[in-house]
Amino acid sequence: MNPMEKSTKIKTAHQRLAREVEAAAGFEVTCTKDCQVLALELKKSDPRFPLSTSTLKRFFGLVHNPSEHSSATLNALARYTGNTSYRRWLSG
Repeated sequence: MNPMEKSTKIKTAHQRLAREVEAAAGFEVTCTKDCQVLALELKKSDPRFPLSTSTLKRFFGLVHNPSEHSSATLNALARYTGNTSYRRWLSG
């Protein structure tokens, strides 16, 4: 797989995860306030792996993010959707 194909595949997976997180939360993430609310929901769901509002803003594309998302971020979001890890979510 060439780098462009890999980048597209990752972006598509992250977009799908974002939609599943929104479905689990019960609202669409479109602004900073939504990220603040989701950060609190994630903390309630699993206090061991909190995500900051800034991390969520980067993940949902509300601010530019030139780097890849960390495995901790992806795992926390996948767990919120009912999976045990991002890897398990990808294979599901």
